[in-house]
Amino acid sequence: MIERNRIGEVVHVAADGENRGRVLLRVHSGRPHPLAVDVAIRIAQSYHARLESLFVEEPQLVDSAGHAFVREVLISGCAIQSFDVRDVEAILGYEARRARKFIEARAQAASVPFAVRVARDESLRALSVACAEDGPWNVIVLADPFSALGEQSLAQLLNMISGATAVVAVGPRAARADGPIVIVVETAERLESMLRLADRLAGEEPHRSPVRILLVTETVAACGDLEAQVRLALAGHEGAPQLASVPTLGAQDVAIEAVRRSGAGLVIAQAGGALVAADGNMRMLAQCLECPIVLVR
Repeated sequence: MIERNRIGEVVHVAADGENRGRVLLRVHSGRPHPLAVDVAIRIAQSYHARLESLFVEEPQLVDSAGHAFVREVLISGCAIQSFDVRDVEAILGYEARRARKFIEARAQAASVPFAVRVARDESLRALSVACAEDGPWNVIVLADPFSALGEQSLAQLLNMISGATAVVAVGPRAARADGPIVIVVETAERLESMLRLADRLAGEEPHRSPVRILLVTETVAACGDLEAQVRLALAGHEGAPQLASVPTLGAQDVAIEAVRRSGAGLVIAQAGGALVAADGNMRMLAQCLECPIVLVR
């Protein structure tokens, strides 16, 4: 079996019982985003994988409670009392149980195997450890919406965790998962692996989601060249996806707006590409993305 995910290979998720990975749902609060939980379950179903929630307790939060100058502040602005470490731990425990109850109910309804773990660690390290223990074929799903001011970009997160094959996220404006699966293709070499992933996630008839391809390049000429390559690759494929193209002229917002207008229910894109920049700039994506996004290497 192939151990690494290279260009042109299928994004793999380990099946339940394979002990080589799973769908790992990172949770920070007692209210995980329903769309994030549902897309995690959808991926687990598609690959016959198990779902594992990882509730991350940030150590800085617990450590800060030990300082006398830290006070609880009400909405009115009044500081009423100092925090005790035990109080913070009790709150975190309550949040973890609340999240587990919500996720477990959805997983059971979908007949998806479910496990849970709690880690007190920095988020990136907790994910890295979890993926290293049971890898290399993990898909990470972020249960809390990303923001323009996140600790790292989604592309950086994927690049930093070697045991993950994809990262899935929702933005603060995420409102739907119904609609076509839109594959953002920037090079013909990535087409096959992204198509196979989309085919897995599209489901079965009669509820199968349509798959569409959005070709994104910097220039009009490059769009024409890429479209010719993609049409040649799709020749003879029954039910070939619809094609659309957009030259961005180097502007990230053009690609993001094209995705928004597509009405996608799920987006598949490459990390560090035109849609999700490697430099950590998440502002436009946070403002415009209305559905979950799957990022692959």
